[in-house]
Amino acid sequence: MRVSSTECLGNALNYSAFKPYLRMDIEQRPVAEKHFLNTTVHKISWSGLTVAIKDRRTGQTRNILDNVEGLVNSGDCCAVMGPSGCGKTTLLNALARRPINATVDGRVCINSTQLPDAAFRHVTSFVEDHDTFIGSLTVRETLQFASKLAGITHESQARIDTLLKSFGLVDQASALVEKGISKGQKRRLAVAERLVTGPKILFLDEPTSGLDSVPVFTLSATYATLQSATISSLSLLLLSAGKTQYFGARSAVIDYCEGIGVTIPQRVNPADFLLELVNIDFSQDITAASQRIADLQSLWQASNNAQLLCESILATDRSSEGLSIQADDKPGIGGQLMTLLQRSFLKAYRDIMAYTFRLVMYMGLAILMGTLWLQLDRNQDSIQLLINALLVSCGFMAFMAVTYVPAFIEDH
Repeated sequence: MRVSSTECLGNALNYSAFKPYLRMDIEQRPVAEKHFLNTTVHKISWSGLTVAIKDRRTGQTRNILDNVEGLVNSGDCCAVMGPSGCGKTTLLNALARRPINATVDGRVCINSTQLPDAAFRHVTSFVEDHDTFIGSLTVRETLQFASKLAGITHESQARIDTLLKSFGLVDQASALVEKGISKGQKRRLAVAERLVTGPKILFLDEPTSGLDSVPVFTLSATYATLQSATISSLSLLLLSAGKTQYFGARSAVIDYCEGIGVTIPQRVNPADFLLELVNIDFSQDITAASQRIADLQSLWQASNNAQLLCESILATDRSSEGLSIQADDKPGIGGQLMTLLQRSFLKAYRDIMAYTFRLVMYMGLAILMGTLWLQLDRNQDSIQLLINALLVSCGFMAFMAVTYVPAFIEDH
C-alpha cells in the first residue's frame, strides 16, 4: 500500500471494538462476508525486483527500482513511503504486474509460487491513485456492474450491501458518482469497487488521499474487519532513489534509526523526519545529500534487519507451500458484451451530450436539408444537387461523432 501522508507512523489504531466480531466463527458470519475471508494466500514476497528504463537522450539504462526486497504475511499491511519520484507507484505496478514501459526483473511469489498472469490477477486487485468512474452511474450501479463483469451472481446484492455499509456509503447509494458524492467518498467507492470481487491481495496507491482522519480510521478498521483479523503487523518500506532504506515493522523503525546513529528528535513526527532524511530534491548540497542516501542504503544492507528479511524470503522460496485457486467463473465474451452494452445504454440515457444533443442536431440537419433541397427533380440537372446533399449529410454525421469521444475515453 502506497501512502501519501504520515498516518502510518502515527498513533496505532485501536481495533478492540472489532475483536468480538473478529473472533466470530466463520460459519456464523453472513454468506456475503465469507467471500472476503482469505484462507488461501498466506504471504507475498518479492526479491531482486529491478525496474529499468532507457534514457532517450543519453541511451543509457537507468534503474527506477534497484534490487528491492520485501515480504508481507496474510492479514498484514505494508506501507510504502518515500519522497516523490522514488519509485513507490512503480513498485506497486511491478508487484501487481501492471503494464510498465520498462524492463522488469526479479521474483514476485505468492505462497512461494510464481503464478501465471491469469492466476495472479484472480487473487489480486489494484486501486489507482486517481478515480476511474463513469460519472452518470450511481454508487450502487458502479458496484453492481463491477460484480457482473467479475461473474459474481450468487449473493452479489448482499456483498454490495455489506460494502456500502462498511464504507459508509449507504445514504449515497442512489447518488450519481460525478456530482452526488465528494472526493473522499469516491476514494472509498474505489476501494469498495475492488473489494466486491473478493481479492486476497489488495494494492492501494495513495488510498487515503483526500480523506480526513475519520474516513482514514474507518477504512483501516474496515480492512481489519474484512480480513477477519486485526492488522497485527504494519510493515514499513522506506524507499529513496529506487533503493530500500528500511523494511520491517513500523514499531521497530525508531530503534533501527538509533542503531545506525540517526536520532529522531522528540515531539517530531517520525514519518516527517524519515521523509526529510531520505529526500534530496531540495538539498542545497546535492553531492552531500546523495552521499547520505548511499550511506543509509549501505547501513541497511549491512544491518541485521536486512539479513533477517533475506533469510525469510529464502525460507519462503524453499517451502513447498502451494496455492489453491478456484476455477475462474467469469462470464464469457457474450456475457461481458451484454453487461457493457447495458452499461452503455444506461449511460447514454443519462448523458445529454451523448445522444440527446446529437438527436437535436440531426433533427435540425434534417429540417435544413429538407428545405434547401426541397422537391428536387429526378433528372440529369439534379445530380449535382443530390451529391451536395449526400456530402453535407455524411460530413455532418462524421463531425458529430466526435462529440462521443470523451464518453468513449471514459468507458475505456
